[in-house]
Amino acid sequence: MTGKSIDKFYPIVVGAIPAFAYLGLFVFFPKMGLLKGFRDLFLAAVTINCLSVGFLATAKATLISIHDSRIVKWMKEAGSYESTVNYFMDATHLSVASAMWSSLLLLVDFNDPLRYILAGIAIWLYLTSAAMLSMYRIVRLFAKILLKA
Repeated sequence: MTGKSIDKFYPIVVGAIPAFAYLGLFVFFPKMGLLKGFRDLFLAAVTINCLSVGFLATAKATLISIHDSRIVKWMKEAGSYESTVNYFMDATHLSVASAMWSSLLLLVDFNDPLRYILAGIAIWLYLTSAAMLSMYRIVRLFAKILLKA
């Protein structure tokens, strides 16, 4: 597997690890599966993901607005401009999905510990982890670009 393909898929694959770890934790420690602080986490996740979408959109607009710059021309020649824009879109989509899922989970009554709540939290962990890793991928990519510029 090449470095580009690892870079392309690692947020999606590695993002599943916290979800599976949470489900495994619930199997071994059932009382820890539904702690009372989840509502606060979901509120924070909505806020952080919405802010992230705003920052990602601003950064993408900045990248598009400097389309005649030396760095963007270099990225296009190297074939990395399109993948960079796609990485921005991936991070934006995952952040929106995480914010929406967090909002839905705010409507759940956590006093009724059903298994579907655990699945919902596991999906939330997956979306949030994948969104964070996707944003980290963009930061790492821009660091490489700045070091070569």
